[in-house]
Amino acid sequence: MFEGKKISIKELVAVTVLSILVVFGVVLGLGTLTSGWHLVDDHEFLEFQYMFKYQGKSLWDVIKWAMSWDTTTRNNFLYYPLRITMCYLVGADSVAISIIKAAEIVVFLVLLYACGKKITGNFLVSLFFAFTCLVGYQSALWWKLGPEQVQAGICFGISFLLLLKWLEAPDKRYFAVWSIVFSVLMGFFHESFILVMPFLALFPIYEKINQQGIKLKGMIKNLKKECKGQWWYTIAVMVCCVAVLAEIVLRLGLKSYSPVSFDQSTSIYQYITAFTYSLKEGLKWYYYFGIALIGVILTYYDKVKDKWADVVIAIVFIAPQFVLYSKEGIAERYIIPVVIGIAMFFILFVYRNGFLNGHRKRIYAVILVMMLLLNVRGMVVEGDYFRFRGESVTKVLITTKDMSQKGYKVMCCLGNANPEADWTVDMYMKSEGLPDVYYLNTVMNKATDVRPMLKADSVNLYDIDEMDVIYAYNRDDRHFVIEPNIDFSDYVQKKCGSIDIYFKKEVVDEIGEEYLDKLSVKPTLYGIGK
Repeated sequence: MFEGKKISIKELVAVTVLSILVVFGVVLGLGTLTSGWHLVDDHEFLEFQYMFKYQGKSLWDVIKWAMSWDTTTRNNFLYYPLRITMCYLVGADSVAISIIKAAEIVVFLVLLYACGKKITGNFLVSLFFAFTCLVGYQSALWWKLGPEQVQAGICFGISFLLLLKWLEAPDKRYFAVWSIVFSVLMGFFHESFILVMPFLALFPIYEKINQQGIKLKGMIKNLKKECKGQWWYTIAVMVCCVAVLAEIVLRLGLKSYSPVSFDQSTSIYQYITAFTYSLKEGLKWYYYFGIALIGVILTYYDKVKDKWADVVIAIVFIAPQFVLYSKEGIAERYIIPVVIGIAMFFILFVYRNGFLNGHRKRIYAVILVMMLLLNVRGMVVEGDYFRFRGESVTKVLITTKDMSQKGYKVMCCLGNANPEADWTVDMYMKSEGLPDVYYLNTVMNKATDVRPMLKADSVNLYDIDEMDVIYAYNRDDRHFVIEPNIDFSDYVQKKCGSIDIYFKKEVVDEIGEEYLDKLSVKPTLYGIGK
């Protein structure tokens, strides 16, 4: 029987307080909490606000509207109802929503810690495991308002913790039943977590192999005997997993969502390139230091050669994610399931097995700490840039509102690089109860009163020199593609972080140079925006 380690209330309180201090210390220290709006995903909050405030839509109306189009490409049935309800309760308030996101990270950390403690019984190892899972390039989850991986991760944490509690008390089947429920729920927040279900299904079997030291020879016979009373859980979770996947394939097919679709046009070379990209980008420190950690583990070959089940269960956790994203690779927040699997293997399983000792144990610990520290650096770099970009966008949006209210014609040139940016501008103006701005039509090189992404049948075109204020990405923005083909000789350029704003000279004479001075944005720690 699995002997889960006890977790005291005082311990949980201490971990929760520490997590709150760390998470809110990071988002406040880096400035992400107050960075404002961004041009990816955030338009949805503004759109919901507009529908509630100016269209008189009810909560159910907005949820039904969102689900009507989201279900044609995705399977995250729980994501939009929760997101829209949150917006209904707190409004399109970026600070309030950021606080909620940070609180979710705290819950996720505590759940990961609790799972780690159940397995290892060690406070520091479990805490280190939790932070290793969530610190790195995946830390975008700490501050980005859109991603649903946190809610999915919380469901995973609850499901896994309930599974561990059932394994230590097999007579309490309600733990197993609720574990199954949450294992299904996590896949309805983000589809990648559906592929974590086989890990949960096979974990009871893995535990028996680990406890009994079952060899490959005669394994099936031994498992039939040892796993009596547990097979139902494995079968139930796998049936649920297959049922959800079958429902997705039958309803959406294999090509409904381009980044994870499968088709004959994708070459083997593209799959290899995507896999290499995954290892060399967001997962790079886990990849490089993972090689070193494996090197240390192999020095104990005689002790670990029978721990093949640890490797298998880790592969079951990790490998499906690479298959899912085999077309474009995994980066940023999408690596979270992979990182949890990696951390579970190198931290929880290794330390539970107890073979590390002496200098090699210290070397192993140093490698893990170095890996975490470099991921901390990655988190700081990404968080600082997120702050820089958010302040840039928010100042531009406020300027757009202000200049429009003063009667000036404002044109947005962001959509040629990122169509969602035009969408955010559009929804921001609507959520403020103001008429829309003008947008650049790159085909006609004219200003239009309808954002190009809408592809309206008829639009009004205007000469660009009629525009009083124009703004576009500069080279400090990751969405920068090319400078707009516009003659700015009659304009004054003002750098507003990652976006340049061009004011007509006569407009500057009217509003004053002081107005422009307020548009400056603090550069990043590494000099972007100077």
